[in-house]
Amino acid sequence: MAIPPGEKNKKLKASASGEPMAAEVVLKQLRARGKAASIISSVSGPQLPIGGIEEHLQGIAIRKDGRGRPHAYLTTNAEGGKIIVARNEPDGKNYIVEEEPVGFNKKDIHPGGIQIIGHFLVVPIFNDEYSGIEIRDLNDGLSVIKEFRIDRRAYSVGIATTSDNRGEFYVMAVVTHSEARRVNIYRTPSNLKLSHPSCFFELKCIYKPGSKVKDLKKNWNNYSNGISLLSDENNNLYFLGFFKTTLLPGGKDFADLYHLDLTQPEDKLFKRLSRFHAKCNDGPAFRWGASAFVLGDDNLEIYACEKNVQKKTTIRKDMFSK
Repeated sequence: MAIPPGEKNKKLKASASGEPMAAEVVLKQLRARGKAASIISSVSGPQLPIGGIEEHLQGIAIRKDGRGRPHAYLTTNAEGGKIIVARNEPDGKNYIVEEEPVGFNKKDIHPGGIQIIGHFLVVPIFNDEYSGIEIRDLNDGLSVIKEFRIDRRAYSVGIATTSDNRGEFYVMAVVTHSEARRVNIYRTPSNLKLSHPSCFFELKCIYKPGSKVKDLKKNWNNYSNGISLLSDENNNLYFLGFFKTTLLPGGKDFADLYHLDLTQPEDKLFKRLSRFHAKCNDGPAFRWGASAFVLGDDNLEIYACEKNVQKKTTIRKDMFSK
């Protein structure tokens, strides 16, 4: 039984040769634009009565409804942890917070970088006593349909579907270190939809990048607030990690694109394909949360969020296509 379309994301178009380069082709315009690439910009306005000086947004994900209207989902550690939902205005730019934020059943939750797959929102959460992943149904008031614990703090999550000779399955990557020096990789049994009661995530392997600081800066970075998993029609998996060099003036936003090959030993799971620079205007930054949204074939949108939510925020995204 195949996983139904409503419980998975669209796949990127594969290269003719079958090589794992499709996502790099999709993103070539972004790399070419360099410093001129503008991902997101917000207008000034009064902040919602949410959050203090140490409380801020942690993640962003976008979903389009049946009529193609985007909704933004944002996580924050304010008020014990919340999920904020904002709807897109008819002008296509403004996002307006439309309802009270959704809370968590546990106290003082720190939700992290998120990703949407089909009609489900995947949220990493932790507090002093608990760490785990929640899967929430966007078609049912963000109700929790599945939850499982992990052994370390969960900072950001990415999820995608792929296939092998036994069928289609889900793969989940969870950043479990505050500087992303550890990533847990999970998978489900084949041919079970995410909402099926028997569908569960089993730890497959753990990736730990090089321990030397020099190697980390060259080949790996701090993706603790934003990653996305993508896949293409040839069942290649891609890990897209977002980071900002520093929060001080002059800090730059970058994203690293990796091929994630589950057939390789743990120390060779990730092969970097490219790094590109993007300019986020007026406050938003990859540090506060970022994610990718695949429109299909060779079209991809990337979003980022600012530190604190506004009542009215303008999101200007670029669509990067072949």
